[in-house]
Amino acid sequence: MFNRIRDAAFGISALVLAGLPAQAAPSFSSAGVLSNSTNLEFFITDASCTACSTAIEVVPYLDNAFLIRNASTAEPLVAAGDDLSIAIYVVVYNGFNLKQWMTQMVDTVNGSLGENITDEDVNPALGLGFVSVAGTQLGVISWGYSTNAISGEKDINGLAGSIGGVIQGVVPVVPAPASLAVFAAGLFGLFGLRRRAKA
Repeated sequence: MFNRIRDAAFGISALVLAGLPAQAAPSFSSAGVLSNSTNLEFFITDASCTACSTAIEVVPYLDNAFLIRNASTAEPLVAAGDDLSIAIYVVVYNGFNLKQWMTQMVDTVNGSLGENITDEDVNPALGLGFVSVAGTQLGVISWGYSTNAISGEKDINGLAGSIGGVIQGVVPVVPAPASLAVFAAGLFGLFGLRRRAKA
């Protein structure tokens, strides 16, 4: 009699569990994505989140960077109230000098991101550092040597608002406005000298 009751209880439990929605998980491709310059290759090695079922997509951005976004481009990478974790691996080719790594969120509403970058080439035990950004702030990790591979673990926290996507990689420094003014003045000066020479 006891065995029948026990079996019935297990059967009911199985039916109840089967009726519950499955735990959502993000999907991603483990295939590498080459940068436009072919100097870097970006891999996602793992991903998890609290409730999302986002299809994560990585696309090249500028020469040596990548944009991590929702494959459904009309949707944010991280919805408001969710928290996405991604593990990445980056390989360097063509003797490219990788001494800096940049992180920036785009189309963000009160989101934040923390990322720990580790050197996989020179001394993995030492690591390279941690960067934390909020909103559209720019986070940069720099080190004094070039490495052939890095890995990272990022926590993309949308608990306070949605996050459209994340830019990762090496992005050229934009000249400051003062530098642009000096550059423009130099151009005008050259133009003036050339006109005088013709006269």
